Amino acid sequence: MGSERDGQVFILPLVLLLIFTLIAGCFMVLSPDSEFTAICQYIPFTAPMAVMVHLAMGYTIGTGYLIWISLLIILISTMIMLWIASKVFKRGLLAYGHQINLKSVFRWMTRG
Repeated sequence: MGSERDGQVFILPLVLLLIFTLIAGCFMVLSPDSEFTAICQYIPFTAPMAVMVHLAMGYTIGTGYLIWISLLIILISTMIMLWIASKVFKRGLLAYGHQINLKSVFRWMTRG
């Protein structure tokens, strides 16, 4: 990063996702059978918290497949994010050495 301010621009969305995950985790512990908890089980950044809450509270017989679906979603989203990160790094940073901003990232992702 060119300056501390540039780094903070990219850290803010990550911090907001982490704060949302922590707040959602507290709600999941208080209400493990709610619809919100069931939805969070399929969102990649909240899935580990939701699955651990479900495991602690106990899955009913016949619903163990939900753990595998959640794991599959996490693995697929990880592969997609790694592919996007490698594309941005290869096309943007290695080729040009520019500083990063969101406009450049989207341009590097879409360029074929």
